[in-house]
Amino acid sequence: MDDSEVVSIRYPFQHLEACPKCGRRLKVASMQDYGEEDGIYRLVTYVCEAGHWIPHRQLILRKFSLAPRQVS
Repeated sequence: MDDSEVVSIRYPFQHLEACPKCGRRLKVASMQDYGEEDGIYRLVTYVCEAGHWIPHRQLILRKFSLAPRQVS
């Protein structure tokens, strides 16, 4: 599949505002993008003031193929 057969849709990343465990503010500890079959995902790990580590994974780029599917 070449680039002319692929359509991409970009989604804005929704950051977490507060810790889901205690409600305190979050800071970004690490951020990593990685590709999978259906698009590109972003994994952000937050840490709150109480020390909770919160991983948050979200699709940021979805890829659709325009090529016709081959039936076997």
